[in-house]
Amino acid sequence: MMATTPDKILLVFPVGERGGAETVFCTLAEHLDRRRFQPMAWFLRPGSLVEEMRAKGIDVFLTPITRLRDLANVWRTVQTGRQFILGEGIRLVVSSLGYGHIYGGLAAWRAGVKAIWWQHGIASAKNWVDRIASRIPARLIITSSHIAARRHAEVYGANGGRLKVIHPGVELVPDQMLSAAHRRIVSERLGLHPRATVVACIGRFQPGKGQAVLIRAAAEVCQRHPNVMVLLVGSEMYGLDRGYERELKRLVATLDLQKNVLFAGFCRDVTAIWPAVDLVVHPATAPESFGVSIIEAMAAGKPVVVTDVGGPGEVVVHGESGWLVAPDDERALSRAILMLIESPSLRRRLGRAARQRVATHFSRRAMIRRVEAAFRSVLES
Repeated sequence: MMATTPDKILLVFPVGERGGAETVFCTLAEHLDRRRFQPMAWFLRPGSLVEEMRAKGIDVFLTPITRLRDLANVWRTVQTGRQFILGEGIRLVVSSLGYGHIYGGLAAWRAGVKAIWWQHGIASAKNWVDRIASRIPARLIITSSHIAARRHAEVYGANGGRLKVIHPGVELVPDQMLSAAHRRIVSERLGLHPRATVVACIGRFQPGKGQAVLIRAAAEVCQRHPNVMVLLVGSEMYGLDRGYERELKRLVATLDLQKNVLFAGFCRDVTAIWPAVDLVVHPATAPESFGVSIIEAMAAGKPVVVTDVGGPGEVVVHGESGWLVAPDDERALSRAILMLIESPSLRRRLGRAARQRVATHFSRRAMIRRVEAAFRSVLES
């Protein structure tokens, strides 16, 4: 039996730094079945992910862009992408976010190659980038949650393509990496007291992620439990929302929480901090398509408090595998945090159930299997 040549798949990354959408595409690049697919990466901006992909043996194509309003640059980039697609024999272009699909989808269309748009965001009539992207042909539009699929259909339609939901997936964190010995090491590295109760929040710093709501909620929590530490893991990214981190630090000072709030900075591998964490809060105030950081925490057996803003409501079963609260409600958030801080048995129960929910519904293996089936369906259509 003759061996078949793997189909070349071009994954389009609009940015070169790691966020939830980029984590999903990195997982695809690393774990697609190489007997069937040969992934390649097209980055539209430089960043640490470029070298990370190269280090993992992924062929990388980098064409730094300026702005969409620079039509000459858009045209040159699309033409360069078209030439790369034709020269490399790419069979399928898969673009992340609306920004990625504008370039990747247009280049694929110009090259006569099939395209998929993975819409990692929540559709909004005010998002002019996605409005443009929705007019560019795609054989398949993938969303990360059912609510994101419904919103996309309501706002943009499918433009001749099909809509498909594929939940992102992660691997479970091994128990040995969460031991008491690891907790001491991680706590010392982060500057945390070994007996502190640590509430972590992971995500890029922007208003819609809700860090300010968590800080205000922490004022009541830390008044009742002075040994609580709030660990903010993340940074400003993509050149957006400049100054927001400074605003958060001013809020911490205003509330006299400097001893209770630690800005840990960007962390490429959040697995490294889990041993020191007791509880994870995802306080987003803007609708989200999914929330990869939520399932990363659940995969480590961490109880989560999550605002019910779109996709996260599909991830967490309230009272069973986590706790859901209304967005932008610091009082409800502080009550939920206090409840879990004051009940170690509830934390343990929710953490175990969270880990099992990831294993059952949000595993990396399941995501890869569904993605490969989606790729085959488009290539064979």
